[in-house]
Amino acid sequence: RILVDDSAGGAGPGWGFGTEGASTLRFFNRSVDPVSFDLTWTLSSNTWYFVVAVHDAVNKRRKIYLYNTSASLLASSSGTYTGTFQAGSGATGIGGNDWDTLFFHGNLDEVKVFDAALSANMLPSVLSMKSTCPGARANRYLYQRENF
Repeated sequence: RILVDDSAGGAGPGWGFGTEGASTLRFFNRSVDPVSFDLTWTLSSNTWYFVVAVHDAVNKRRKIYLYNTSASLLASSSGTYTGTFQAGSGATGIGGNDWDTLFFHGNLDEVKVFDAALSANMLPSVLSMKSTCPGARANRYLYQRENF
């Protein structure tokens, strides 16, 4: 999982975004139908991607965008849902949660959460936002909440 806000044990409401094998990006929420929304794309090992998951609560729509490091859109998909999107009662985790074995196996960089659903036209601006980390260190995660 890349980013997850899940109830302990995974039985209650919760949402997450991550990989499902080497070929699927998954955006899930247990309180809506359908629970999972997927973008199928073969992800290559040792390759950086710019991945965006957008939740639009007003229109009940989830979107996933996948870019390469040259800012070219490789794939995108969107889907609607019914029900009320709910957060979990557990802590929000980057790279996994504290009760499960579904950890992201790779490197994460520039994780950002915005306070509004971003449109496709806004994504090139987000892609150009970069933070400079002082020195290379293993397991350095940058979490930023952004207003757009």
